[in-house]
Amino acid sequence: MCNYLVTMFGILLLDHYMHIDDLNEEQKVVITTYFYHEGIVNKLQSVIEKKVNQVDGSGRLVIAEEYLWEKEINKVKTKKGIFVFNDSELRTRRNQNEEYLLEDVSIILALNKKQGTNFFLCDMSQFTDHNMLNVLGKYPKEILTFLDPSIEYLYCTPEGKKVDIRLKFYEKEEIILIKKLCRH
Repeated sequence: MCNYLVTMFGILLLDHYMHIDDLNEEQKVVITTYFYHEGIVNKLQSVIEKKVNQVDGSGRLVIAEEYLWEKEINKVKTKKGIFVFNDSELRTRRNQNEEYLLEDVSIILALNKKQGTNFFLCDMSQFTDHNMLNVLGKYPKEILTFLDPSIEYLYCTPEGKKVDIRLKFYEKEEIILIKKLCRH
């Protein structure tokens, strides 16, 4: 799996956005996350539920079901198609194997542990309603082409408290912006 850069555009940590008491034992929350790494588009679907301790009545959130699909980016033909996965693209499903026995361990963590790799997680859910750039600096050419075929490249380089943004369209002059980084 290598070093995944997982950018979540939804709920990242349930307890941060939703209190555990907001769920009852019959309710489930489904989190679907899409991410890209080395030419592969991935879809991770996690079903979270509340489990109540019968002795003391305390509750905790656990992963009830989890699925990971993957497909090569060059097999995607349309922008809408990037989010469409079929059954043959299902790579793994959470089961009762020992690597998934802990109810709060994601498939991603287990696969990375199995392969001896790590991933970087960046919660960008606060930016979902804003037109803001991810300032991590790497934008896969395939994704840029998907978003706008006229983009030749887009680079973002953090430099101290500023970020150098360079955008170039084919047959156009490079556009250079320097913006202050937001710190909360």
